[in-house]
Amino acid sequence: MPFCAAAAASEGQVGVETFDQARLRNPAIAAMMERVAMTVDPSLDGIAEPLTQARVSIRLRDGRTLSKNADGARGYPKNPPSAEDLSGKFLACARQTLPAPVAERALDLLWRLEAIEDVRRLTETLGSS
Repeated sequence: MPFCAAAAASEGQVGVETFDQARLRNPAIAAMMERVAMTVDPSLDGIAEPLTQARVSIRLRDGRTLSKNADGARGYPKNPPSAEDLSGKFLACARQTLPAPVAERALDLLWRLEAIEDVRRLTETLGSS
């Protein structure tokens, strides 16, 4: 988690590409990791599903502290991902091993999977790279 928090603070987001070798060795992220501390916050209500609540606080160089609660992680039943989220995540992962046009064709087929008469269209698309 310290790596993810540091990468999010350094780059603005965390995705599958965050875990490539260059970023794992990024000195800016490593320096930020040294300043990340994780603690259990007993004031969180404990009613929500495990791992869906957090409080993030960032102390700035000028002494100010910014805090934000994060309640309800995306991807859980009470906060499902949008179609756009799912598509983006699939493409980010698929493009690690497939050319972009093949990944996009596969995504299109996956969204229409129930209407496809022969699933071999999907497996042939995936194998065409």
